Amino acid sequence: MLEVLLVYALMHLAFRSFMKFTPWGRAEMEADLNFSPGVVMILASVFMLFATGRRAGDWGLSLLRPRADLNVAIASLGVLVFVGAIATTLGLAMRPPHLGAASAAITVLLTLSATGVILLLLRRWPLLERVHAGVGAACAAIVLAAPFVAAALRGAAAGPVALAFAWRIIGAGVGEEVFFRGYVQSRLNAAFGRPWQVLGVRFGMGLVIASLLFGLIHALNTVDYFAGSYHFAWWHALTTVAMPYGLLREQTGGVAAPAILHGLIDVLGLLAVPA
Repeated sequence: MLEVLLVYALMHLAFRSFMKFTPWGRAEMEADLNFSPGVVMILASVFMLFATGRRAGDWGLSLLRPRADLNVAIASLGVLVFVGAIATTLGLAMRPPHLGAASAAITVLLTLSATGVILLLLRRWPLLERVHAGVGAACAAIVLAAPFVAAALRGAAAGPVALAFAWRIIGAGVGEEVFFRGYVQSRLNAAFGRPWQVLGVRFGMGLVIASLLFGLIHALNTVDYFAGSYHFAWWHALTTVAMPYGLLREQTGGVAAPAILHGLIDVLGLLAVPA
């Protein structure tokens, strides 16, 4: 546990220092990009993988069932998009910092409800492996193309969209999931076991703590401790903690499904970015 917290703190300090004190980091911030956190998370995870003498598969860093992982991610995305549509219909502001307390509370409840539905889907997740590979690939292609189509319709330049697209896939989708669901959750599962089971999904304190640390790092997005500014984005943290990434990691045995889901969700977020 102490090892995980120390690596977490050093990882966060490393990428925040890079973005604050280096010309490349400042340029990244000015361009509203976020590659550095994901890159640092991947490097920290790889370093700890070798330092602890573990194999990539021990932390779910392998593709055992790519078709099933893709289809699980697409099915989960469909549930979350449906919930997002309900929230939008209710007039809820979905994007921090505009997320008020009431909106955040309702959004958390809706997200938890979606997670419950996804849990039911996960009970049948091996069946998704039988779905033709082209179905999941086609759905993913539509989602990935959507920001570029929307940008073209708005007359926006493709370059900035491509860069924003890339960091959401690499930094958020891959980087955050490799670190939180690959390194953190796996190390804590090894320490605390997975004694609980809900709707067929076995998990333990590893999932809980990894989710809380995942939420905390999003709460720190609005904190600048180098400048003594401590405004925490708590509502962003709450809505992030409720996401089902850890459950997907536990049921599928790898980080591929949560990484795909995470990346696709963040890519869809580009549709809300004004021209």
